[in-house]
Amino acid sequence: MTEQLPVHAGFPPPLAARLDRYFLSMGMGVNAHALTRDRRELLLWFDAKSDADLALMGLARPDIPSFVFQDLFGNQVRPRIQR
Repeated sequence: MTEQLPVHAGFPPPLAARLDRYFLSMGMGVNAHALTRDRRELLLWFDAKSDADLALMGLARPDIPSFVFQDLFGNQVRPRIQR
C-alpha cells in the first residue's frame, strides 16, 4: 500500500491550512487537489510576499485563496492597485 499525501503536499503549513479552510467553505464536490496543483506557482508567489507587499496590492494573507480562485467561485476579493 502506498502512503497518501495530504491534498496540499508541498505547500508551507500556514498556506496549506488557509487552502483547507477556503475549500471547506466551498462545500462538497470541489477537487481541491487538481485546483491547487494547477495554480501552485501563483499561490506560492503570493505566499512569498511580505504582509506589507500584499497590503500594497490590497490583499491580506487570508485573502490569497479567494483571490487566486475568484474566477472559478465568484469571490469578491479585489486588489487595490497602487499608482
